Amino acid sequence: MQTKNIKSNILINSLICLFFFSLVSIFASPVYAQNQFSDGLSNAEQNQLNEILSPINKFISATRIIAVSIAALFLAIAGVLFIIGRGDPAQKERAKQMVTYVVIGLGVIVIAPAVVQFVIL
Repeated sequence: MQTKNIKSNILINSLICLFFFSLVSIFASPVYAQNQFSDGLSNAEQNQLNEILSPINKFISATRIIAVSIAALFLAIAGVLFIIGRGDPAQKERAKQMVTYVVIGLGVIVIAPAVVQFVIL
């Protein structure tokens, strides 16, 4: 029983981390959008803006890569749980829920930049 609680806590904490990585992506996307809409700047100002925003854009990219990697890991874990829980309906249901949450998290990661672009325009 104790191992079930530990596994459940690990799953919940990991999904929370995935959620926060998604939030970082959502809130950091306006910086990327500002970088695209700086038409009235001179070349020197544009270079300075790009220099300032470069680390932020790298952080956004790294965050997305980490979040997608975590999601892939949890999809694999859900698959293993589904296979291992042959006759146990509770184990299969847990694996299905895990897949559902991972797909929702991936959807947020993928759709967030498009939503930000739509809101800004």
